[in-house]
Amino acid sequence: MKIGPVDIRNHAFSRRKMRGVDEAEVVAYLELVADRLEEAILEGDDLRTRIDRLERDLDEYRSLDRTLRDSMLSAERLADGRMEQVDREARIILKNAEMEGEKVTMAALADAAKIRGTLDDLRRQRLTYVERFRALLRSQMKILEASIESFD
Repeated sequence: MKIGPVDIRNHAFSRRKMRGVDEAEVVAYLELVADRLEEAILEGDDLRTRIDRLERDLDEYRSLDRTLRDSMLSAERLADGRMEQVDREARIILKNAEMEGEKVTMAALADAAKIRGTLDDLRRQRLTYVERFRALLRSQMKILEASIESFD
């Protein structure tokens, strides 16, 4: 059977005629016990309320923790995927740059060969021109010498 503060305050003792107890002392003691019990009950209620609130907070924090862990895993997966994509894009860019570099190199080599060919042609033309000019000078010298002889 549960006993509460009200039960203690309202409890009546049987009276003995001889050697009885001091009724005022018993009532004062019962009031003291009832007050302490009432305080303990109120404190227990407060503690239960606090425990309930803390359990709700704990559940909320656990849920928040799960959400954060899930978010972190998702972010990590997303970052890994993005890194793979960036790596692929970088390889593609590098490959394209290498191909473009090869094209530029090939074009430069072709231009260099063309310029060498043109230079060789110009050298041959110069040699031909110099030879023709020398031949012209020789023929002009012969004509000049013949003219000088004919005037003498």
